[in-house]
Amino acid sequence: MALSWLPTSDAYVVISGDVWLVSLDPDVPLVKLTDEHSGPTWAYALSPDGRYVAVAPEVRRGGSIWRLDLSAVVGR
Repeated sequence: MALSWLPTSDAYVVISGDVWLVSLDPDVPLVKLTDEHSGPTWAYALSPDGRYVAVAPEVRRGGSIWRLDLSAVVGR
């Protein structure tokens, strides 16, 4: 398991097979960022501004890198 803090320090991104956004606010539920694929995610990278996360999911017979916009999830 790995994690990266958002630059605002109000949430972090964690990878544990899937990629999750975890807010420090206990009233905000966990957000699963990798719902659209069925394989595990092996790596991710958070942009320096904390707006995007790039994920590298396991894909049969190939590979892909996805860029997810976090602004809708973290309210930016």
